[in-house]
Amino acid sequence: MTRTLLIAAGAGLLAFAGISAWPVLASDQNRADERTASRSVPAAEWMPASEVARNLEGMGYTVREIEREDGRYEVEVTNPDGLRMEAYVDARTGEILDEEDDDR
Repeated sequence: MTRTLLIAAGAGLLAFAGISAWPVLASDQNRADERTASRSVPAAEWMPASEVARNLEGMGYTVREIEREDGRYEVEVTNPDGLRMEAYVDARTGEILDEEDDDR
């Protein structure tokens, strides 16, 4: 009886974990889709880096460095809260796709 109870509890835990992880996996897939889409932007359609910097500065960011990488802009910034971040910016629209802490 104890074994049956442990197996049932374990299966329930796994089912719960699978369901609760789904939004995270979907979110990661959306980011991957956005990054792949920006890779297909022809060079002639890229927003100029100076315009990307102006847009970010207009949102309160301080731009330290901009690079073209993996079909998007990777921008080292300080966000409005004073945190050093790396922002991933869509090459065509200038939209921030993702941010990561740059104080590693």
